[in-house]
Amino acid sequence: MSDFAAASPDDAWDAQTYDRRFGFVADLGRDLITLLEPRDGERILDLGCGTGTLTAQLGAAGNVATIIAAVRETAEELGLRADRVASPWYFPTAAEHAAVLERAGLRVRYLGELDRPTPLDDCPDGVADWLRMFGSRLLDGVDPDLREEAITMASARCAPVLYRDGRWFADYRRLRFRAERPPTPAG
Repeated sequence: MSDFAAASPDDAWDAQTYDRRFGFVADLGRDLITLLEPRDGERILDLGCGTGTLTAQLGAAGNVATIIAAVRETAEELGLRADRVASPWYFPTAAEHAAVLERAGLRVRYLGELDRPTPLDDCPDGVADWLRMFGSRLLDGVDPDLREEAITMASARCAPVLYRDGRWFADYRRLRFRAERPPTPAG
């Protein structure tokens, strides 16, 4: 077992573990700065997760779908109803998120989806470590005494898709967008 704490219903956030083991996430998104073209005095809203290293990064529809499906299948195998395994995240399609931005009065200048398989090289137990860090909410319906077993089972289900060439990957899917507030008419 790795040095990750067991998943708990508290979903306690550990920024130091995130930076130490998942800091590569920010590195993979650095090109967002080019997309945003920040200017002096401009404010950028950080909608991502992590420790705030980057801005304007969201998961897209289908994000970590393999992992979520594996947890649901594992829950069923352990005698839970799969509908009790609810994703705690908001993963919209590009069209859904464009509509949200436009309803908020923003002009969408760019919006794209991309698959971003992300190596879990700093996670000795791969998807199991990912679930311990990010997925404890997915395991809310699992008896605490069965959590580690559920994590192991879900990880094994993910292996055929997410373990390749001796490396674990998370099946991240991202929305990247640039939206601007229209100028206020002079008057």
